[in-house]
Amino acid sequence: MNAWKAVLPLAGRAMRRLPIVLIAVAWCSRSEATNYGCELFLYSHVNFKYCSNYCRRSDIKMLYYSGLMEALNAHIDRRLQEGALQPKKFEIIFSDPMGDMPAPVVAITQNRKGYHITSRDAEDLNLRYLVRVVDYFTSKNWKPFSCCNKYIEVTPADIRSRFGRILGREVGDPDMSFFDGRRSIVFELDDLQLAYENDRVSFWLAGKRLDLEPGDPIPVKVGDRYLFGSNDFFHVFDKELELRRRPKAKLLSEWQCSVPFRARAYRKWINLGCGEGGARLSYSYDKNRWYEVVAPEKYHQPRCGDMPDYFGVHPNPLRVIWDTGPGAG
Repeated sequence: MNAWKAVLPLAGRAMRRLPIVLIAVAWCSRSEATNYGCELFLYSHVNFKYCSNYCRRSDIKMLYYSGLMEALNAHIDRRLQEGALQPKKFEIIFSDPMGDMPAPVVAITQNRKGYHITSRDAEDLNLRYLVRVVDYFTSKNWKPFSCCNKYIEVTPADIRSRFGRILGREVGDPDMSFFDGRRSIVFELDDLQLAYENDRVSFWLAGKRLDLEPGDPIPVKVGDRYLFGSNDFFHVFDKELELRRRPKAKLLSEWQCSVPFRARAYRKWINLGCGEGGARLSYSYDKNRWYEVVAPEKYHQPRCGDMPDYFGVHPNPLRVIWDTGPGAG
């Protein structure tokens, strides 16, 4: 009995210290798991902040978001001219759901300084949805909406359905005809362009659209040849002629990558790989062939800050093109 009396105070002190230990362990786990890097897309009516875990995001996706936000900015400008919106900024924030951050999956609100849209669901980053949310702010029956942090047992699809019913009642189907024939150039390398149109991006080479779904890496050039990615392949083009294609690694881990594929061009060759994985494939201009390699390489890093007080800023699309007649463009 005396032995138990001696042990119990020690146990009590240990139990009192246990919550502190658990909190410290949980904080350290979150610190190791998450290191958000954020990027800004700045337009006259929209500030869009995209935050990803360790900046592990697609360069091609960032170009898509550049076109998406430029198009949304044009829609907001039109609604402002109609007097349907108050003259204040739209602040849109997306946080990578892979990061450990207890934030709402969706939050829609406003104050005297701005309209605020927050999301942790990548399915929300499309033109039709964002146009509906902008138009929702014009409704007389507008109310804030917020749901739910990631610790609550509810799926993003459930939240989309719940808020979708509200949008359906207050907004209905949006009129997207304003965007017909509208194309914004979000990347350009000599005769090769990446254009945002109809809420997707596509490659245009020498004025002709390529039947490819763009993927990483973003285009680079050596001599008169372009190398870029689609969903499943690396491609080499000379003018309008495809010279070579090579299947991508099915998994980034096959190349020891935790970030999407990147390319670096030299005078006579192009190296492919990723940041920490170095170069795993090289294209020779003189031989017009691929070589498997394992070599160190430094790739251009994305404009993405890994510190809370630093953000990389993306430029606006180079220009907007309007197709005015059948077959134009």
